[in-house]
Amino acid sequence: MRKGQIFLILAIITVTLLISLRTSLNLTKIMETKRYMEVGLERKEFQNIRDEVLKRIEISYQTNNITNKTEELVSFVRDVLKTRTIDFNCLLVQTIHPTVSSGTNTRLNVTVLNYLGSTIQTLNLSFSYNLSANQTFSSVADKRRADANFTFNTNSNTDYILTVYYLLASENKTESITVPVQVGKSKLTAFFDLRMISSRAEHRDKFNKTYTLP
Repeated sequence: MRKGQIFLILAIITVTLLISLRTSLNLTKIMETKRYMEVGLERKEFQNIRDEVLKRIEISYQTNNITNKTEELVSFVRDVLKTRTIDFNCLLVQTIHPTVSSGTNTRLNVTVLNYLGSTIQTLNLSFSYNLSANQTFSSVADKRRADANFTFNTNSNTDYILTVYYLLASENKTESITVPVQVGKSKLTAFFDLRMISSRAEHRDKFNKTYTLP
């Protein structure tokens, strides 16, 4: 084989390798860009879900059916995302009390809604007004709720703390939720731990909001 032919063959091989390498790099970049856009869209969708949850509370907080309305929304979102192989889990804690009169016993009603995707093996609730009056539940299944109540008595505006401890097979958490109390007012406090998980990313947000009831 002549020297010129060898150089020509080497040149063809080199060009072929360069083209293949460039194509591979371009494909990698395209895939990375695609994944980045998909994660961004998921993040935006998660934010929309968060906003919709708050909107649902703001629309219905003047009724006595807030938890049920919120549960309907969470269940609907979970079913829709499941068709796209995306998991949506949620823990909701709601407290509500009637108008507070100075120096009078007032009942605080607490609801914990388990949408975490598995059974809460142990759930413990304690209220800072009287820590000895804590309440414990076992085997709170997914899509089920636990209801409890506590009593407080105050002569002035104050912030109490509701401590929620829960144990799952895969995790255990303690959440401290501020419950503001104002004499002459009835209030609702809602705490959310929202989680959206796909093969691309996990999006999570914890937040709470307090409303003065009419």
